[in-house]
Amino acid sequence: HQASSESPIIAAISIAPDDASCSSAWINHAASRAAEDPTVRCLLIIAFNYESDAFRASFKRGRMNIHCLRANRDLMIDNLQITSSDQAFVEIGEPDIQIQETENGDIAVKVIGYDTFNPRDGNIGEGSEKDIQCWMIDTNYDEMQFYARRFHFPGKDGDRQIARFQRELKKQIDTDEWQAMLSLRSTPFPKPTTGQIAVRIITNTGVEMTTVKNI
Repeated sequence: HQASSESPIIAAISIAPDDASCSSAWINHAASRAAEDPTVRCLLIIAFNYESDAFRASFKRGRMNIHCLRANRDLMIDNLQITSSDQAFVEIGEPDIQIQETENGDIAVKVIGYDTFNPRDGNIGEGSEKDIQCWMIDTNYDEMQFYARRFHFPGKDGDRQIARFQRELKKQIDTDEWQAMLSLRSTPFPKPTTGQIAVRIITNTGVEMTTVKNI
């Protein structure tokens, strides 16, 4: 790897299978293997999907930095011609959220946004409401699997499919729940018995990112 104004640095690369999700265990194992070579200063993890717990791993091991890159599914197309404008890899992070506690002890989640790093041009992009296709909450995360118990489609009140869904529900709709579904803030829900919640964002470009919070 050639830094912009520094001498070359040695990087290790760990590529997860295309049919598997990369976990924190995978990252920790790759970091341990890479650290066996004291000259390695950077570890690149490349995967098509990441487990919810992946970003709970440490991203600094001594002098070695760890970067998680999500590979674009287009790379699986045979005879693909990649140009310099294509974003084959994008570094992803965790969604930025706030946990808000109500007077009766319930909690609500508010999505603030998210950042993505494009290694091709070295720029960090800030995601906004218009960039989020949907976001979900596992209100009782067990560290085994992500179970979406709440769905939100911020800013999609003008979407024809959402409007059709609203018409079909008719009087069954709870006004507060419906407005929350179209926003970046959830309605309150009981604290998880597991002590953790997980929030997952899916962007308009199909990038997924998850954060886990202890409650």
